[in-house]
This record gives sequence, structure tokens and C-alpha cells, in this order.
Amino acid sequence: MRCITLSLLQFLEDNGFGKIDQTLFWEKLGLGKDGLYISDLGDSQDRTTRPSTTYEIYSRAKDDFRAYTQLQEVADFLTSSYNVCQLPSVPSCTDEGFSGVTIMPPSTIANAGIDANGHIIYSITGRIYY
Repeated sequence: MRCITLSLLQFLEDNGFGKIDQTLFWEKLGLGKDGLYISDLGDSQDRTTRPSTTYEIYSRAKDDFRAYTQLQEVADFLTSSYNVCQLPSVPSCTDEGFSGVTIMPPSTIANAGIDANGHIIYSITGRIYY
């Protein structure tokens, strides 16, 4: 399985932003759970450019301010990680890591709507070249 966003999630776990399947989630965030989840966004690829993936990270918490601040911390971290050239493998899924990676600074935080419990879901969008 080749999925750079799962490696990005492992990178966030390795740097203290939570634990995968507890507070960090890939492609979905179950009902009643709080945390961050990352989703791949479809994107076209030019034949002459490096492969890239566009992603969105969502944040939800019982406290809207906490949801916002945890996402801001991740955005700041990803912005400072521009020169990190490797993303780790995710041992539970694949032994493949990624090298030659460029993590572009993500977007500013956006309000992605309100969940069924009235909590705001915040999001950022970013791109990774690999």
C-alpha cells in the first residue's frame, strides 16, 4: 500500500501530536471521537512534475477553542517541517517510508462546519511532493 498521507500521520504521531487510532485518524473520524484526521484530496498530476498529494486535516474537540488551537499547532509544525525530507513507514500497514519529501506550508485554518453535537470542525489543506 502506497499512501503518503498515512506516513504524514505517523510523522505527526512521532512528533507528539497524538496516537494513531486514538486521537489521530486516517480518512475518517468516528462519531463521538475527538482528534485530528487526514483525508486525501483528488488532484491531477502533470507528467513532467514530481508526484504530489493534496490533503486536508480536520480537527474536532469538545471545546471549539481546543479544536482550533490543536490544528494551529499542527499547521505551525508542518510549516516548520518544509525541509524534512523523509516521512516514516507505518509498521502496522507498510514498511515503505518516503524520502525526498517536500512538505509545503498548509493553508490558513478554515471552518469546515458543525458536527451533530454542535462542535465546529476546523480544517487546513496542504500539499506534499515526493
